[in-house]
Amino acid sequence: MAGCPRRWLRPLLAFVVPSDVMFPVWERNVPFTVVNVPRVDQEALVAVGAVRRFQFSTGERAMADAITATPAGLVDFLGAGRHLEVALTASVADGALKLESTGVTVRLGRMGIRLPRPVAPRVHLTERFDDVSDRQWVELRITVPLIGIVYEYVGSFRYEIRPGEDKS
Repeated sequence: MAGCPRRWLRPLLAFVVPSDVMFPVWERNVPFTVVNVPRVDQEALVAVGAVRRFQFSTGERAMADAITATPAGLVDFLGAGRHLEVALTASVADGALKLESTGVTVRLGRMGIRLPRPVAPRVHLTERFDDVSDRQWVELRITVPLIGIVYEYVGSFRYEIRPGEDKS
């Protein structure tokens, strides 16, 4: 499944959130691919860039982000324009990588506005490899206090390394 499960919230997402961060749709059994590419930007920031391509019944949608390690911890820059920054903590439990947000910052040009914790979205990501199915499993949920789940995707894909390939 992928998208926003709350129908009443989808028009607001379409208006407020960049189209390469969250999609104002909700479908089940959505095939997707993930391409991770190492990146170094103009400020010499080293990151792993990712593009997730979802095949919705209405067409393909792409979600972009770049995650990096900073002295303060992991930071995920969402969208091609990096309009959202999510500070993350990482842990490993039961063979799965778990990322949990500790703060969200909205970028308006060079200015960053950190959202207060009581209203800030919370990101919960679990990713693991399943030896039996030979697939990478991922579960991402974004929740907001007093609303609940506002966005999610859950599914699997085949993980492979292709040296020298950049499809982003």
